[in-house]
Amino acid sequence: MPEILRVLVLSTSHIPKECAANFDMLAENHMAAPYNEGAFVWVPDLGPGDSLEDTLFQLRPLLGGQWDALGPIFEVAQQHGCQFVRFDCDAPVLDGLPTWDW
Repeated sequence: MPEILRVLVLSTSHIPKECAANFDMLAENHMAAPYNEGAFVWVPDLGPGDSLEDTLFQLRPLLGGQWDALGPIFEVAQQHGCQFVRFDCDAPVLDGLPTWDW
C-alpha cells in the first residue's frame, strides 16, 4: 500500500510575518518547502516522552522571534494526523487559531 500524507492547509495569516520570513532557513534544514504564496512546513513527529513545547524550543533558532506561534498549529495538525502544514495566502482561516495582519 502506498504511503499517503495528510496536510493541514491554513492561511498564512495564522503565523506572524517574522515566522514566515524564516521559511527559507527551515528549508535549508529540510523542514519546509517554501513557494511564492507560502510554504509546506514539516510537523515534528513526537516520540514517547517528547513534548511539543520542548521541540519548539529546540527549533527556536530556525523559527525566529515568533516561534511559539506554531505550537497551536502543530497541535491541531498532530490531532488530525497531519505530517505537514501548508501555509498559503489564499487558504482558509481556522476558527480558534490566532491570526496576524501582514
